[in-house]
Amino acid sequence: MYDVISLLWIQIIKERLQSVVSLEKGTTDLTWLKAALALFAICDEACEGLGYVDGNWIDFAFQRSQSRPKAEIIDKNHPSHLRSTAKDGSMCVLADENVVCVMPKSRTPMVGCTLRTLSHNLALLPPPYKASAFWYRPPLKLEKNTKPLNILLVPFPYQIDARDFSAIEVEGSYAPEFDRWGEFELHQSWLQKAKVPTLVEELLEIGLTKGTTVEGIVFPEFSLDWRTYSELVESLRKPEHKNVKFLVAGSSEDGTDGDVKKGNFVLTTMFYDEPTGGERVAVTSARGKHHRWRLNGAQVESYCLDNVLDANTFWWENIDLTERRISSTVFRESSVFTTLICEDLARSEPVHSVLQSIGPNLVFVLLMDGPQLKDRWAARNATGLAEDPGSSILTFTCRALLQRQSERVDGYPPNYTIALWKDDTQRIREIKCEPDIDAVIVTLSAARAKETTLDGRANSDAWAWRMSGYVQVKRKIT
Repeated sequence: MYDVISLLWIQIIKERLQSVVSLEKGTTDLTWLKAALALFAICDEACEGLGYVDGNWIDFAFQRSQSRPKAEIIDKNHPSHLRSTAKDGSMCVLADENVVCVMPKSRTPMVGCTLRTLSHNLALLPPPYKASAFWYRPPLKLEKNTKPLNILLVPFPYQIDARDFSAIEVEGSYAPEFDRWGEFELHQSWLQKAKVPTLVEELLEIGLTKGTTVEGIVFPEFSLDWRTYSELVESLRKPEHKNVKFLVAGSSEDGTDGDVKKGNFVLTTMFYDEPTGGERVAVTSARGKHHRWRLNGAQVESYCLDNVLDANTFWWENIDLTERRISSTVFRESSVFTTLICEDLARSEPVHSVLQSIGPNLVFVLLMDGPQLKDRWAARNATGLAEDPGSSILTFTCRALLQRQSERVDGYPPNYTIALWKDDTQRIREIKCEPDIDAVIVTLSAARAKETTLDGRANSDAWAWRMSGYVQVKRKIT
């Protein structure tokens, strides 16, 4: 006797020659389509927990290439700092991954009528040549969502010298028939004397004195380089920092492949203890920025850069654009975060459709920008993701450009709003960090989200993260 699934497949195969285009001609014979939707719903329900299950995470895509390890040592001098080499691509091992990509998902949109609103557990993504996706679940027992999540936001650098911006001559950049344009480079002189690991350790200690245990640490866009980031990772692997589970930072370099590459990257590291009781392990992944930063005349003047860059020229960030990809990282039971870099939030192509399909619970947007106010571009662009799929968005910039804006005698009054929070309730919170403050610790809490697919199936395991509040943190001056 055939089971239900076999009968549905028989129905589809029986009508395999029917034209899909005929649906546009008013046909009422939808038997095969109903069978396909039934199989879709069965598959979706069968994949509950995909990407989040406890125990050793099975990377289905990795099964395609057993000769390739899941993690490799980045630096032989630090054998417990690994780079993730889990394969990008589909969790579906039978379908051609060059045609279709299937990934886990977190949030189901409650608006619209699309494939995204038809599933709770599976996301259908475009082929990897448009934008690839990577899903990482650390091999440790995940904390439950009911525990608050404290994140240390370090708005570093605190100051930027105008001379850190330098113009690059580009052939044809002043052709008369076009607007004047050029390229610029940004040099990180702020790292020459900075002791970032010491800064973070002091901030973590101050946080503990306030009764706040930090689980995540976030730095803005382009704030660190690979050497500084690696030193910070080694510092956070110390046993006294065992509560820290992840680090996210913008970087001018990516060294995860051994050779350091220049550009604009976001680096993400997950920390966990070896199951056998060994030392803490760090696993780092990296991805590049999808769009270059363009400085217009108003920004050049606003940031007091008109003495080094011509305000009558469009200035483009001089970086190579690497593979377009999105990395999703599981950080709690049934919760995943992902990251965007500045312009990636403003431009829907090529990854917003990927984000909307995966439905990350939390999105960190790393910026080098002005104050994060309710009426500025970041807040407007965060609205779309907060509605569909219902993600919580945290935009975060360094204080350096805010400081430069405050120096203009003819500009706006000083404003030190370094971050902005927006969630699925459309609640907006501005987060300030005044010049005499070094960082803030944001506290998030999770609430169950009521989600129902377009065909009426409810999900009891969806979570929405909300901001409870934040505290300011200042180092002790000795």
